[in-house]
Amino acid sequence: MRINLSLKLAVLLLFCATSYCNSQSLSENELRKQLEQARFNEDAAVELVDYFEQYEPKKALHLSFKATAYAVMCIHDKNLIRRLKLCKEAVALADKAVLKDQSNLEVRFVRYAIQSQIPGILGFSDNVNEDIQFLKASFTQKNFKNIPFGSLEEMIAMMDESKDFSDEDILRMKQEVYSLP
Repeated sequence: MRINLSLKLAVLLLFCATSYCNSQSLSENELRKQLEQARFNEDAAVELVDYFEQYEPKKALHLSFKATAYAVMCIHDKNLIRRLKLCKEAVALADKAVLKDQSNLEVRFVRYAIQSQIPGILGFSDNVNEDIQFLKASFTQKNFKNIPFGSLEEMIAMMDESKDFSDEDILRMKQEVYSLP
């Protein structure tokens, strides 16, 4: 895994924490707290995975949150075989989420964030370029009207750090976010 994986997955966790999860969910504040703890605490990460395994998400966004939980668990698991299985499951869930809602900016960002952090040699990064192109073309106010402001800032920060996006792309995205009504 890349050196900055835990930092980038932490950003992804914070991004997911600012959105609504499901009707059976913890309150938004409780979920946010648990997601924040999961990046530093293996027990909290296990609880997060257990939480998302209690039901089969129907909505694409909920599937992407479950994918994020598996990806975060990869940070903590010391067993290489289990880490590989968790990565594979995270990618599969993210792919399934995109199949359910290909035009959802959050869902595509989550898949990009997960797949871009997995070494290409493992073969789990098939959609990175596709998602980069989608994010470049679709990062507009119309497409992120339901995404909290802080999450948009975190998305841009992660995309900027990744170097998959040009300075012009990042500037345009920032202009879209900061010109919100």
